[in-house]
Amino acid sequence: MGFKIDGLLKLSDDLYNLAKSVDGELVQDMLDAGAEVTINEWKKAITDAGHIETGSMHDSVAAKLPKNKNPLAREIYPQGTDKNGVRNAHKAYILNYGTSKTEKIAGDDFISKIYEDMDSKVYEAEMKVYDEELKKRGF
Repeated sequence: MGFKIDGLLKLSDDLYNLAKSVDGELVQDMLDAGAEVTINEWKKAITDAGHIETGSMHDSVAAKLPKNKNPLAREIYPQGTDKNGVRNAHKAYILNYGTSKTEKIAGDDFISKIYEDMDSKVYEAEMKVYDEELKKRGF
Protein backbone atom coordinates (compact mmCIF):
# COMPACT_ATOMS: atom_id res chain seq x y z
CA MET A 1 0.00 0.00 0.00
CA GLY A 2 1.55 3.27 -1.05
CA PHE A 3 0.73 6.91 -0.81
CA LYS A 4 0.21 8.60 -4.17
CA ILE A 5 0.87 12.29 -4.58
CA ASP A 6 0.30 12.59 -8.33
CA GLY A 7 -2.82 14.72 -7.85
CA LEU A 8 -1.03 16.95 -5.39
CA LEU A 9 1.90 17.40 -7.77
CA LYS A 10 -0.49 18.30 -10.60
CA LEU A 11 -2.28 20.78 -8.36
CA SER A 12 1.08 22.26 -7.37
CA ASP A 13 2.10 22.59 -11.03
CA ASP A 14 -1.26 24.14 -11.93
CA LEU A 15 -1.00 26.66 -9.09
CA TYR A 16 2.56 27.49 -10.11
CA ASN A 17 1.48 28.10 -13.71
CA LEU A 18 -1.44 30.23 -12.54
CA ALA A 19 0.90 32.27 -10.33
CA LYS A 20 3.24 32.82 -13.29
CA SER A 21 0.33 34.16 -15.34
CA VAL A 22 -0.56 36.66 -12.61
CA ASP A 23 1.99 39.09 -13.99
CA GLY A 24 0.94 38.35 -17.53
CA GLU A 25 -2.26 38.09 -19.48
CA LEU A 26 -4.53 37.21 -16.56
CA VAL A 27 -3.83 40.41 -14.65
CA GLN A 28 -4.12 42.48 -17.82
CA ASP A 29 -7.50 40.87 -18.56
CA MET A 30 -8.63 41.54 -14.98
CA LEU A 31 -7.51 45.17 -15.17
CA ASP A 32 -9.24 45.60 -18.52
CA ALA A 33 -12.50 44.24 -17.07
CA GLY A 34 -12.25 46.64 -14.13
CA ALA A 35 -11.40 49.52 -16.45
CA GLU A 36 -14.46 48.80 -18.58
CA VAL A 37 -16.69 49.04 -15.50
CA THR A 38 -14.99 52.29 -14.46
CA ILE A 39 -15.39 53.81 -17.92
CA ASN A 40 -19.09 52.91 -17.92
CA GLU A 41 -19.54 54.43 -14.45
CA TRP A 42 -17.84 57.66 -15.57
CA LYS A 43 -20.07 57.88 -18.63
CA LYS A 44 -23.19 57.16 -16.59
CA ALA A 45 -22.26 59.83 -14.04
CA ILE A 46 -21.59 62.41 -16.76
CA THR A 47 -24.96 61.64 -18.34
CA ASP A 48 -26.83 61.59 -15.01
CA ALA A 49 -25.31 64.96 -14.06
CA GLY A 50 -26.41 66.42 -17.40
CA HIS A 51 -22.89 67.25 -18.55
CA ILE A 52 -23.57 66.32 -22.18
CA GLU A 53 -23.57 69.67 -23.95
CA THR A 54 -21.51 68.40 -26.89
CA GLY A 55 -20.80 64.82 -25.75
CA SER A 56 -17.06 65.37 -26.10
CA MET A 57 -16.25 64.80 -22.44
CA HIS A 58 -18.54 61.76 -22.23
CA ASP A 59 -17.16 60.15 -25.38
CA SER A 60 -13.54 60.77 -24.40
CA VAL A 61 -13.56 58.73 -21.18
CA ALA A 62 -10.94 56.02 -21.63
CA ALA A 63 -8.28 53.99 -19.84
CA LYS A 64 -4.59 54.47 -20.46
CA LEU A 65 -1.33 53.41 -18.89
CA PRO A 66 0.05 55.94 -16.42
CA LYS A 67 3.04 58.06 -17.39
CA ASN A 68 5.35 55.71 -15.48
CA LYS A 69 4.17 52.91 -17.83
CA ASN A 70 3.19 50.67 -14.89
CA PRO A 71 1.43 47.75 -16.61
CA LEU A 72 -0.45 47.01 -13.37
CA ALA A 73 -2.31 50.32 -13.36
CA ARG A 74 -4.80 52.22 -15.48
CA GLU A 75 -5.70 55.91 -15.47
CA ILE A 76 -9.34 56.44 -16.33
CA TYR A 77 -10.78 59.88 -16.94
CA PRO A 78 -11.94 62.09 -19.85
CA GLN A 79 -9.05 62.24 -22.33
CA GLY A 80 -8.06 64.70 -25.03
CA THR A 81 -9.72 67.97 -25.98
CA ASP A 82 -13.02 69.09 -27.44
CA LYS A 83 -13.41 70.82 -30.83
CA ASN A 84 -12.45 74.15 -29.21
CA GLY A 85 -9.22 72.78 -27.74
CA VAL A 86 -10.51 72.65 -24.15
CA ARG A 87 -9.17 69.65 -22.23
CA ASN A 88 -12.00 67.27 -21.30
CA ALA A 89 -10.36 66.44 -17.95
CA HIS A 90 -10.29 70.17 -17.13
CA LYS A 91 -14.00 70.46 -17.91
CA ALA A 92 -14.71 67.51 -15.60
CA TYR A 93 -12.67 69.13 -12.83
CA ILE A 94 -14.54 72.46 -13.14
CA LEU A 95 -17.95 70.77 -13.27
CA ASN A 96 -17.09 68.68 -10.22
CA TYR A 97 -15.56 71.37 -7.99
CA GLY A 98 -17.00 74.56 -9.48
CA THR A 99 -15.30 77.95 -9.66
CA SER A 100 -15.21 81.11 -7.60
CA LYS A 101 -14.21 83.37 -10.49
CA THR A 102 -16.40 85.98 -12.17
CA GLU A 103 -18.22 83.33 -14.20
CA LYS A 104 -19.17 81.34 -11.11
CA ILE A 105 -19.94 77.67 -11.73
CA ALA A 106 -21.39 75.60 -8.92
CA GLY A 107 -19.71 72.22 -8.69
CA ASP A 108 -21.93 69.17 -8.33
CA ASP A 109 -19.41 66.62 -7.01
CA PHE A 110 -20.33 64.16 -9.78
CA ILE A 111 -16.87 62.56 -9.81
CA SER A 112 -17.12 61.56 -6.15
CA LYS A 113 -20.44 59.89 -6.91
CA ILE A 114 -18.70 57.71 -9.50
CA TYR A 115 -16.53 56.12 -6.83
CA GLU A 116 -19.19 55.69 -4.12
CA ASP A 117 -20.07 52.10 -4.97
CA MET A 118 -17.83 51.42 -7.92
CA ASP A 119 -15.20 49.47 -5.96
CA SER A 120 -17.50 46.48 -5.54
CA LYS A 121 -18.48 46.57 -9.23
CA VAL A 122 -14.84 46.66 -10.34
CA TYR A 123 -13.96 43.87 -7.91
CA GLU A 124 -16.82 41.71 -9.23
CA ALA A 125 -15.75 42.25 -12.86
CA GLU A 126 -12.13 41.43 -12.09
CA MET A 127 -13.05 38.37 -10.02
CA LYS A 128 -15.29 37.10 -12.81
CA VAL A 129 -12.28 37.06 -15.15
CA TYR A 130 -10.18 35.34 -12.46
CA ASP A 131 -12.88 32.73 -11.73
CA GLU A 132 -13.28 31.98 -15.43
CA GLU A 133 -9.53 31.40 -15.68
CA LEU A 134 -9.64 29.04 -12.69
CA LYS A 135 -12.50 27.10 -14.28
CA LYS A 136 -10.57 26.81 -17.57
CA ARG A 137 -7.68 25.34 -15.59
CA GLY A 138 -9.93 22.86 -13.78
CA PHE A 139 -10.03 24.42 -10.32
